[in-house]
Amino acid sequence: MAGYFLDERLKDNRPVYITWQILPGAVVAETLARSDFDACCLDMQHGLMDFADVLAMMTAIHKAGKPALVRPPLGGEGLQAKVLDAGAAGIIVPMINTPHEARALVETSKYPPLGKRSWGAYLAQAASGLSTPEYLGSANRLFKTFAMIETAEAMDNVDAIASTDGIDGLFVGPNDLCISLTGGEAPDYHHPKVKAALPVIVKAAKAAGKVPGIFASTPEIALEFAALGFRLISVGTDAGFLSAGAQTAHSGLKS
Repeated sequence: MAGYFLDERLKDNRPVYITWQILPGAVVAETLARSDFDACCLDMQHGLMDFADVLAMMTAIHKAGKPALVRPPLGGEGLQAKVLDAGAAGIIVPMINTPHEARALVETSKYPPLGKRSWGAYLAQAASGLSTPEYLGSANRLFKTFAMIETAEAMDNVDAIASTDGIDGLFVGPNDLCISLTGGEAPDYHHPKVKAALPVIVKAAKAAGKVPGIFASTPEIALEFAALGFRLISVGTDAGFLSAGAQTAHSGLKS
């Protein structure tokens, strides 16, 4: 299926920009997927959707010809393979702090010999257009597993996490990273401790041949992150787009 795999979009040496959806709804998902963004991420950790919502939303995103990524909730090991089975092109998993946690993530998201994921990817296989042997033989490569780097502990282990076989990329949650690095002081993208940490994460990912990714709240910040070498960059949220659009419309009413 054309456009289904994130792998296809990461081949070019350019940033891949994605939307971040926290509101449930297939219509919203399809609307975002029909924009010029490269892919869509559905946030089950802080977003308001359940698995039934995600299933409908991924179907809508695939209809628009884009890959669908999912961030499972914290502690959602049972959902990691489930959303992959349902058609996610990749998962972005929060709070991976140690090599042991990275290895456990691989075990739930990759098939043998890398992991222990069990077979049941009927929807994903149908959406991909691959035969069973083709899907099973290429799934570990095509469907991406990103470990989120969000704490001081993760920073201490970033090289080991990045080098874990089966981890395809690191994805930074800069707000949580700042909160952890500053001891709860602030969620500030531009805090000196965050600014010092980001190149270290990019270097660790690239040294291991993995994809560095990050969440950005605005296009301006997304461009800053791209200049640092991040390859997979989310830009804002659907709720933010809705609020900004409403505010822009209302400002046009002022005389």
